[in-house]
Amino acid sequence: MAEHGEEISIEEKLAKAFTKLDSATQRKQHKKALKQAEEILALTPEDAVARQCKLVALIQMGELERAYKFAKSKDLKNSAGLEKERAYCFYRNGLLEKALDLITQTEGEGKDEAKDAGVLELQGQLLYRLGRMEESKRIYETLLSHQQKGSFGFRSKVKADLLGNIIAAYLAAGEASQVGSVIKPHVTGKSLQETPEIAYNNACVSVALEQYEEAQDLLDAAERAGYEALYEHDLSEEDIRVELAHVFAQKAYVAARLGEDAEALEGNLNVLKNVSSDDITLAIAINNLSVLRGSAQVFDSMKRFDKLGKSGSGGGERGLELAPEFAESLSGSEVSTVLVNYAIVSMLGNRFDAVEKTAKNVLKSDPSNANAAVLQAMALCKKKESAAAFELLDSFASRYPESALEVQMAKCELAAAAGKLKQAAGALLATPAEVR
Repeated sequence: MAEHGEEISIEEKLAKAFTKLDSATQRKQHKKALKQAEEILALTPEDAVARQCKLVALIQMGELERAYKFAKSKDLKNSAGLEKERAYCFYRNGLLEKALDLITQTEGEGKDEAKDAGVLELQGQLLYRLGRMEESKRIYETLLSHQQKGSFGFRSKVKADLLGNIIAAYLAAGEASQVGSVIKPHVTGKSLQETPEIAYNNACVSVALEQYEEAQDLLDAAERAGYEALYEHDLSEEDIRVELAHVFAQKAYVAARLGEDAEALEGNLNVLKNVSSDDITLAIAINNLSVLRGSAQVFDSMKRFDKLGKSGSGGGERGLELAPEFAESLSGSEVSTVLVNYAIVSMLGNRFDAVEKTAKNVLKSDPSNANAAVLQAMALCKKKESAAAFELLDSFASRYPESALEVQMAKCELAAAAGKLKQAAGALLATPAEVR
């Protein structure tokens, strides 16, 4: 130890800093941990432990922009053992493929057992966001199995958010009917009443199975449990409505499916008053509101849809292109649904260029979408380009014979409206005899 007045050696400074860092991390004092990690890195910039502690502290403090910049810095690019933390930073900044590449580097001889629970859960979420639903579902099944067996060194109650991710993966993979058998061992009547996330996610399953009255009961339970939990955190009524916006949006959708249109309309409008501008619930509520309104208040619906687009894209030459914060949070089919409904509203508002371009955008990512093909053809007809419209529909019908009936009926109506009676008759004759 240095005598009084003597300069402390680097080794002694490091020893003190590491002691303080260890204490701060053990106590989850992230601000202090960050300070100590930075002091260590100032003395020894290559220290892997300090780098990891700094990155983890930034993430835990919610300093995601700083964490992202640090994660992509040249100092960390070749740092082993930080793949999970760096992947999380890339994930939160929308770089999904890059994040997944980093996660795969943690695989040990190709075995999922070599990963910890956090890595598996992040991998499942990344695959889900990238539209690789079957792979995502398998990851969550593996994670659930390992947690049940105590493969990660403990056997614990499965978290509500993990159950939510499992449910979402099954729904996206079109296997809603299988969800019950998977999550039943982890969900009790008490947890449904006390855990809003579990009640909400089970309501989503009921919606997928068209069990709307059961879904309504579960959503009521989610609302009650959510209010109770958030009141305990001293949130205001307004803040609680923001936090539970997704529950209220789903309740409005269920009301519509049960034929309670007035209640559904009011529910969606209330959600739109409270939801934050970057919340995915905004896109869902706007889409559902436009469907409820139909041909009423078209221009208001168009203005609301435009809020979901990239800067300047709504109604412009490119049609509607969803902003990243919405596009990345919706599945491919959900994106197509929103864009198709925007195109329908634009058609009602005589914005034919927007209809055509938006329909094209849908067909780029979802080439078998018959609704988009028909909408593009309708826009072309409105622009006096009926020959191009009929050619488009004929080409689509030949490529996707399962949609040929719908497309030929649309061609028949469009040709008749344009006074092309011979082509209308030809389209009608192309349909099965029992349909004519």
